[in-house]
Amino acid sequence: MGSRYKRPYEFVDLSLKKKIEKELESREEEETKKRFKVCLICKMRKSLFSFSVDRRSRDNRNGACKICKSEQALKYYYENREKILVKVKKYQENHKRDRSTYFENYQRNNKERLKKIASAWYKENKKAIKKRNLKYYEDNKEACQARRKLWIKNHKEEIKKYNREYQKLRK
Repeated sequence: MGSRYKRPYEFVDLSLKKKIEKELESREEEETKKRFKVCLICKMRKSLFSFSVDRRSRDNRNGACKICKSEQALKYYYENREKILVKVKKYQENHKRDRSTYFENYQRNNKERLKKIASAWYKENKKAIKKRNLKYYEDNKEACQARRKLWIKNHKEEIKKYNREYQKLRK
């Protein structure tokens, strides 16, 4: 015996179903268009994540992909290198105090982090550092010995104190 109630799919008009399917397809196309973009420079279709954010544009993305922008920036730099270096030097001279206070504050606030980085770098480069120092010593032997004699002369009291403490511990 059949049910006297119609099932939900029996109410669906086939033309309405096709209309809904077309609408869904067009939405999917729009979504894929939203996720992809054509670069204005290389003319390649790329993912939106390949483009930098630019709030001024309609789709909030830059017109050129990151790779092309990077190439443009490098090209500009090498074409205008002298001009850029002059600007940088001028800025550094005009903002010497600001920059030094910034770096002092940074070092004070990140002391432990910087120590860890320096320690890790030293461990990785220990052999190269020793080799470099030995080469420097061999090339500048007289200067290094003169500096050592001067240091001993200026720190006689500290050396005596250290030796006394050392002798007490040894007895």
